[in-house]
Amino acid sequence: MPTGSVLSSVRCDSVDLDAFSDFLRDGLHRSPVTAQKYRRLLRKFFDCEDEISRESIMRYLKALRDKTATKANFLKGLFRLCKDYLGRPDLVVGFRIPKIKCGLKEALADADVRRGFELLRDIRQRALYIMYATTGVRRTELLKAKLEDLDLEARVLRIDHESETKKAGVAVFNEEARHVLKEWLKDRAERLKGRGPPSDRLFPMDTREFKAIWKRLRQAGLQITPKELRFWHSTKLGELRVPDRYVDILQGRAPLTVLQKHYTGTGLETLKKIYDEAGLKVLN
Repeated sequence: MPTGSVLSSVRCDSVDLDAFSDFLRDGLHRSPVTAQKYRRLLRKFFDCEDEISRESIMRYLKALRDKTATKANFLKGLFRLCKDYLGRPDLVVGFRIPKIKCGLKEALADADVRRGFELLRDIRQRALYIMYATTGVRRTELLKAKLEDLDLEARVLRIDHESETKKAGVAVFNEEARHVLKEWLKDRAERLKGRGPPSDRLFPMDTREFKAIWKRLRQAGLQITPKELRFWHSTKLGELRVPDRYVDILQGRAPLTVLQKHYTGTGLETLKKIYDEAGLKVLN
């Protein structure tokens, strides 16, 4: 790994960001999504500055102005680069990650969530949409899910979290989603016939196809995304009197030790009972 003297700055052109990205994934066990995000943010910094120094960092942060979330993510990536990869913690001493102010956010209206489903005519798109709405999983978690991860009869989907402390879990879905999934699985088999090596993904689709779903909804005046459906899911469960700690567990936000306790045996049955008694609905 590159090293430098304690008093010197580090030239940006001496840092291999591709190697740093590999280090994040293989050395620090960050997710590919996180590694790509940090690499992208640091590349923008490198495009503006010739060296990594306290002065250049201050100058770049000032240029970002009120973009608090961008500043926070940039500093997170920079900390990992300087402290862990370059072995130069002195470059970032004194810098603090800014707190992101959380304003009051309004969840999607139930009618809009239902309308979003109805606007999608393709059964694959409908199945993907209703799974986001009824499970509250993250965007990449559902896209990475494999066919073998699905237990249709038990109404659960095994998922892999991106977080370092939350490695895997189980998402619960309702009868509405099971019905739509059954239709999709029948159609899926027909679609994949004669298309080369079979995909093991539950929802095989490329980036263009995925983006087209949310573009279609925007064109209809609906600001719906997987992230907004996740927020609607947690808000709705709260309205249905599901305790916050169980909402966190259902959405995979609890600590790993807590998740492990509830994702096996009787713990999973308890989760399903709480979910079913809440009666979360998308279509009616």
